[in-house]
Amino acid sequence: DGSSITTLSSTQLPSSPSTVIEHKGRLFFGEESDGNIAYTAPYVENDGSSANGAGQIRLNDIFVGMRSFRENLIIFCKNSIWRLEGSSPGDYVLKPITRRIGCVAPHSIQEIAGELLCLGPDGLRTIAATDKIGDVALDNVSKPVQSLFKNVTTANINSVVVKNKTQYRIFLTKGQDEADTRGVIAALRRKPVDQGGQLGWEFSEIKGIKPNISHSDFIGDTETVLHGDSDGGFVYQ
Repeated sequence: DGSSITTLSSTQLPSSPSTVIEHKGRLFFGEESDGNIAYTAPYVENDGSSANGAGQIRLNDIFVGMRSFRENLIIFCKNSIWRLEGSSPGDYVLKPITRRIGCVAPHSIQEIAGELLCLGPDGLRTIAATDKIGDVALDNVSKPVQSLFKNVTTANINSVVVKNKTQYRIFLTKGQDEADTRGVIAALRRKPVDQGGQLGWEFSEIKGIKPNISHSDFIGDTETVLHGDSDGGFVYQ
């Protein structure tokens, strides 16, 4: 409330969620390696009572992450991606975006230019492209740099969006010294008119940055991009 911190201690809510998202007046809780999502009563973030409108959604897959996107809650699982439609338990409908591909790293999920990007087992994928063709094996956006994602382990992956540059940056930090840590910048660019003028993804490799976590946001009109490391105890701008 701007002056105090309230512990969410409802016994009906998960005690150690990996992801908490606000969506349409409720908090949604997901735990990695679990197959359920819990949600609170409307506009009461510490109420997990079913009598007051709280509840659970069974996924039949292993939860990875989620994001409120437009009017839906997008839920990423190990082997599938879903969207939750509706505003209350009475009209909630869980629909598959795809049952054939999932997300392998929760901190790879980012919104950029009206799409959601996440890291799948075969590279970067966009939710907008997934939704257009429904329950079909998908093409990914990172085929030009597919070799950079080979043999990637999913622990300690994180990402950040730089809105002013329409860039998505993903850092592949597992088991690497800082000097050898690699990453990928995906930038959305418009082709010249003589090449059709369509928007498309361009890629470049980055090396030598090993963030534990990355984040960007606006302070006034200035976009600030930060990352922190675990080796030196610094936060970098």
